Amino acid sequence: MAIERISAIGERTALGGLIPQYREFAYFVYKYLLNGELEWIRIADPKARQLDDIQYSTKSELHAYQVKWSQKGTNFSYLNFIRLLPKLAASWKGIRDDNSGKRVIPHIITNRDPSKHDHVRVNGKKLGSFYDLNRQVLSKIKTAFPIQRKWQPILKDLREYSKLEKSEFLQFISEFDFHPSYPEKKIEVEKIKSSNEVEDLSYLTQFLLEQAGGKDRNVQFSRERIIL
Repeated sequence: MAIERISAIGERTALGGLIPQYREFAYFVYKYLLNGELEWIRIADPKARQLDDIQYSTKSELHAYQVKWSQKGTNFSYLNFIRLLPKLAASWKGIRDDNSGKRVIPHIITNRDPSKHDHVRVNGKKLGSFYDLNRQVLSKIKTAFPIQRKWQPILKDLREYSKLEKSEFLQFISEFDFHPSYPEKKIEVEKIKSSNEVEDLSYLTQFLLEQAGGKDRNVQFSRERIIL
């Protein structure tokens, strides 16, 4: 009985991460289906390595996601980030090389809050927390806002962690999107009979879950295949 309970807890934990992940995927797919920009999606693509959770392609961009969902409400720390960084950078580089001509945008989505209590240091000097790094560096790089002088040395450290050449790192970090404190979207199933959107999102979520766990292990689906 104890083994059964442990197995059930493990299954619930896995589903607790997968369902929000594919629900988010369904919203992205639905948005780009409606505006006519979606070309294809990829599900659990082993070639994408760390960015294999979600991939979708428009005419000019390819978005690749790593989803970090937690039911425990823990924070996302600087240590979590730098441990992921080299894997994310390598995955981004591989996807970019395989999809020349498209802008490749790597994402992390997490429902965890960026930590306000850890320490980001350079040469032993504390610069702030990961919350500060996200707000004062990562977010500003995305919008081309200038970074405070005190944070400049951290870019060298991040490049070293990424294991990318300088030009590649600058491209990667300017494309990178970090989405902390991400609210889980809900699909109100009770409204399925009165809302085409709810019905479509429910279908898409179910489709994604089935394909991710399907024995055929299909990875890529075209726009036409999804609308059938």
